[in-house]
Amino acid sequence: MSKPGDPNILPPLYKNLKECDQNGDYEKAIRIANRILKEFPNEDRALKCKIVCLIQNSRFHEALALIDGYSGGENITFEKAYCLYRVNKFSESLAALQGLSAQELRVKELKAQLFYRLEKYDECFNLYGDIIKNTNDDYEAERSTNYSAALACLKIDGDTKTVSDHELQEVTFELCYNAACKLIGEGKLKEAEKQLRNAERFCRSSLSEEDTPEEEIEEELGIIRVQLGYVLQVLGQEKEAQSLYSLALKCKPSDIGLIAIASNNLAVFNKEQNVFDTKKKLKSATSEGLEFKLNSKQREIIAKNNCIFLLTNAKPEQCRHALEQMKDEFPSSKLWATLLEASLLVKEKKIDEADKLLDKTAAGNPSFRLTATLARVQLLLKSGSITAAIAAFNNLPEKDRYRLGVVSAIVNLHSQNGDRKAAAALLKQATQFHKKNKNQGLGVSELWEQAANFHFKSGDPNLAAGCLEELRSLYPNDPKIIARLVLAYCRFDAGRAALVARSLPPAGSMLESADIDVGSLEAANWAMGSKYAKKTRADGTLASPKSGATTPGSDLIKSKRKRKPRKRLNRLPKNYDPKYVPNPERWIPRRERAGYKKKKDRRTRGEIGKGTQGSAAGAQDLYDISKGAAGVRSSGPSTANIQAQTSSSAYKKQQKKKKKTGKF
Repeated sequence: MSKPGDPNILPPLYKNLKECDQNGDYEKAIRIANRILKEFPNEDRALKCKIVCLIQNSRFHEALALIDGYSGGENITFEKAYCLYRVNKFSESLAALQGLSAQELRVKELKAQLFYRLEKYDECFNLYGDIIKNTNDDYEAERSTNYSAALACLKIDGDTKTVSDHELQEVTFELCYNAACKLIGEGKLKEAEKQLRNAERFCRSSLSEEDTPEEEIEEELGIIRVQLGYVLQVLGQEKEAQSLYSLALKCKPSDIGLIAIASNNLAVFNKEQNVFDTKKKLKSATSEGLEFKLNSKQREIIAKNNCIFLLTNAKPEQCRHALEQMKDEFPSSKLWATLLEASLLVKEKKIDEADKLLDKTAAGNPSFRLTATLARVQLLLKSGSITAAIAAFNNLPEKDRYRLGVVSAIVNLHSQNGDRKAAAALLKQATQFHKKNKNQGLGVSELWEQAANFHFKSGDPNLAAGCLEELRSLYPNDPKIIARLVLAYCRFDAGRAALVARSLPPAGSMLESADIDVGSLEAANWAMGSKYAKKTRADGTLASPKSGATTPGSDLIKSKRKRKPRKRLNRLPKNYDPKYVPNPERWIPRRERAGYKKKKDRRTRGEIGKGTQGSAAGAQDLYDISKGAAGVRSSGPSTANIQAQTSSSAYKKQQKKKKKTGKF
């Protein structure tokens, strides 16, 4: 039996450790390492083996505890960085890697993963590109997948310059999926839809060949289906998108990030209807642990939807609490949260508080000033305060106040107040500002054009001509601008108008530049009417006129000489009585009228009535005057009865024909 601390037992124990590593039996390896450390507490190699075995068994917190208490000479910095990465402490992990060689492959790959988690997609993309370029091993497919994922995230974030240096062949369904995400970021939704459907087929076929269980196949398909549902939702195919989201949730995926995205997108369909279902979906979309499953952009969208839901469903306190959380977690959405808070105050009829909040936001942060001012102006206009809205616009700095849209809004407000002088002064200031700063482009030209239109309407052609001259300096050969300038000068300076008119191009050149087909215009001959349009054959040649045809002018003269038929006067009958109301039923057959009585048939005169037994007693009561007078409720005649009575008095009585008397 060996004594405690006997160095002879170390070689067989390390041999057992190696066998456990080869067999993948890391639990047994941990027990062997513990035995070594019990006998030899300072055996650093055994401690490192134990840390690696704990990492292999995903016991990262235990591994970190051992690393933090270690003070030996073995270098375990990389193991510490990896454990920090696996427990979602990405910044600390990246800091730990700074002490290691940047050229080491495992350090590069861990850094690339950390950059992806920290949403530094540009650095992640470049680092993976360098790794793929300088390595050639069995992990090339995994690196290509991560490389394409980083590129897709860059495109989704709006990057238009980054281009892949490596040809990514879509040999796996993951690469197909990432290629589809890249197309989504580029706005190519139709192509992305096709790519996602290919990825779905590829995923099922490849996993089925590997004898993967159906549950795992559905788990992988769920991610593709939810992404396809998003594409269809943006394309307006809402029913199919809803069915894909529901199918993904029906499979009960284990990925809480997938559940959150599908639930959020389904909640959007409900809008203000089906409140309970929306509440349930948003609860799933805001569960704990999503900060490590979704990126900040996805979590921000879910948080915004939750705030809107609380606002529209009369939960002000919960909405305020959610808005405060959102400001802390997503600083970039602070302006959005402020606007929603102002909407909440307006909903609570606290207009003055909302106005103060927006005014404070506009004054406190220069980057929020324009948006907050526009929201405040909308609020003031809703309450009918046009003067206050103009004052709010005037508080903007010149670079914002003289924007084309803002200038147009202020001019309209001045016009509503009837202050055309203030509007003209504003246009003058805006044009001088852009002229001073030498701003060029479409916005400036539109400003000059709008100013010219305003001065034309105000009856000030002199100022209008000045604006058009500035516009002409930007576009010297535009015939429309020159023509308008001539019209402006005609009002006050005929000589200048004639001089400017010389700059107009000849009519022939204008027709050529306008690409007008004179032949088609002559064939149409719209001014003379379709009767005189030139007829063309199938080969394009004009048809010869008919013999005896007259010129268009002579036909017009003849048509003018023709007398127009007089309208016949409505002559009334001699016995017309204006007080008499005609019978409304006079045009329908007599048998269908309300007052028609059918003639008795002689064949049924002697027959006994075939009513039910006992009907005679009822008939006696019906014709008993003493009983009827007491039971009948008096009521005025209906409109239909009145009309029938009025019209029947106008019928002419037919004279009975005299029977002819014959002699016998």
